[in-house]
Amino acid sequence: MTRRSLPFTFALIAATTLAACSDSTGPDDDDEPEIAAVSVTSSAGGTATLPLNGAQSGTLTLRANQANTLTVSVLGVNGSPEPIVVANAADFEIRIAQANVVRFTSSNSVHPFVVAVTPTATGTATYDVQVYHKGEGHVEFTRPLTVTVIQ
Repeated sequence: MTRRSLPFTFALIAATTLAACSDSTGPDDDDEPEIAAVSVTSSAGGTATLPLNGAQSGTLTLRANQANTLTVSVLGVNGSPEPIVVANAADFEIRIAQANVVRFTSSNSVHPFVVAVTPTATGTATYDVQVYHKGEGHVEFTRPLTVTVIQ
């Protein structure tokens, strides 16, 4: 090795080392939850399951002009509560929006999440249910939820 090739060799070693650091997939990397579905139960009646792929199963009833408690469970691929969401519930929140006008956010930081919703009119309504990852700043899961609002 000549003196002239020495700086090039050090630069090559440094570049290789830095590249290896940025490709790390070790245990310190943040894991993303594998959300397969969300289950929503209403205090006014019914349970609906919103799968990542497929149609809503079950029906959900809300009462107009009353605070309805929705209990939201985030489910993993095996149908059980998603372990990353359960272990890090404070990093997640449930967001429920209707026609980009009304938004409700979960008030607790434990799984299952609890959301209070007060619809103002009877009939059928569709809400967007989102699992928002606060620590990462993005939505992990979003699906429409159709409900029946009664008097």
